[in-house]
Amino acid sequence: MQTVRLGEYGKDITISDRGYELIQKFVSRYEICRQCQLSYTEERPQVALNLCLPCFMGGYPMMKHYIGQDMLGEGTETHLFLDEKGYVHYSTLNTTQLIPYTYATLQHWHYPVPAQYREGDETIQLSEVYWSIESDFATVVGHISGSAKKARFMSHVRTSAGSYDAK
Repeated sequence: MQTVRLGEYGKDITISDRGYELIQKFVSRYEICRQCQLSYTEERPQVALNLCLPCFMGGYPMMKHYIGQDMLGEGTETHLFLDEKGYVHYSTLNTTQLIPYTYATLQHWHYPVPAQYREGDETIQLSEVYWSIESDFATVVGHISGSAKKARFMSHVRTSAGSYDAK
């Protein structure tokens, strides 16, 4: 059993699971971008809530490149974008906002992003969400979950002035 609502002010309607599956298929077949009102295609994928790629990009002129589709966390479909400063951002089909994604930025520019590091006898796990970039890519920091500690990982630092080995 499922509950659906048709229209913004519609009432809740209880339907069978089979009826819900049929409604999902029907809606998917006729879903369109709310801005240009065109159907989604491979060349014009849905990348945000009710928005196709060209319309979404038009709302974010600082985004210079669409990287592609990715899966985030527990199977959430995301779409990755590169901004004019070289940072990666993502969107999901549940929102119209872009969210900065530091871990993907580091991967995009081929920085090493370890899953863990050792401090003395302790092995510390690093989550994808605890990374930051300081000083325009001069320093990459892995933040330790639940701690004020920071682990600096770069042995090779890249800056706009060139690159060098960190001491």
